[in-house]
Amino acid sequence: GIYLKEDSRQHDDATFRHNRRRDVSLVLSFCIGMMATSRVVSANDLPLTANAQSVASQLAEPTQPMQAAMSFGKDGSRTIRLRQSRPPTAEQVLAAYSQKQATLKHDQIAASTIADFLTTLYQANAGDPNTINADLAVIADYYSQFPHVIGLINELRGQKLVMTYRPDTWQAQAWGNRYGVDSVTIYFDTRLGAQLLNNPGCEDSPACSISPADALLHELLHAKLMLLDSEHFIAGGGMEPNLYPFAHEQEVINKENQLYAQMNQLDGRARPLRHRHSGELLHVTCPACTPVKHVASSE
Repeated sequence: GIYLKEDSRQHDDATFRHNRRRDVSLVLSFCIGMMATSRVVSANDLPLTANAQSVASQLAEPTQPMQAAMSFGKDGSRTIRLRQSRPPTAEQVLAAYSQKQATLKHDQIAASTIADFLTTLYQANAGDPNTINADLAVIADYYSQFPHVIGLINELRGQKLVMTYRPDTWQAQAWGNRYGVDSVTIYFDTRLGAQLLNNPGCEDSPACSISPADALLHELLHAKLMLLDSEHFIAGGGMEPNLYPFAHEQEVINKENQLYAQMNQLDGRARPLRHRHSGELLHVTCPACTPVKHVASSE
């Protein structure tokens, strides 16, 4: 967990004795004032949008970004060498996936019930793509391979949850007040994935990206905490109109990492594990495809 940066200053800084942290109250006041314009509680850290090309935004760093090795010189002195870790290559991910694919089992009963669950949640509107119901069926078949995902879906059955298509958007929104959560709406796009990491090697590695089906899991985790543990969600400021629930978002990311790790063990797809809510939204051609490589459950 140690980060080192070489001193790159070219001249002495005469202001180094000034404690800039004393100005933090002014900065926080400004930020809170800006946030006060929001009147809804949303589960997205930054308002990410996407276009046909890509969206420039601050990308998350990997969970373990540095590798360190210590050696001893001839005089017995210790030397620490650092290098930035690289994610698995596309070839490595595809090789692992092909090896584990034979052991993956699709629970056809679960696939059918999950498809019914998702299509029931989906509230169609005029102008929605005519591929959504078919995409939800593909997502349900994909989910049927993972017992922990099936368990998550089962926990959400009977809850006040709806899904609404909104292009270029992944967002979970809680409705209610500081005394209770009435319902949750998930805004989704079944053809929108995300690149979550930006380390060396991410240019062509699916280990840095998630599919739309995986992105939907993040929003379902939001919904689970909002609806099934609403008292904790509210106690953490989840329904305060002028503050973003950062603690809640971190809880969801922790749950996401646990779920992705369990899924990675089963199918070898090496979904990225992250520590903050940021990324670049990218369009894909199928709901179980990553933005870089198509590693769909049907392949």
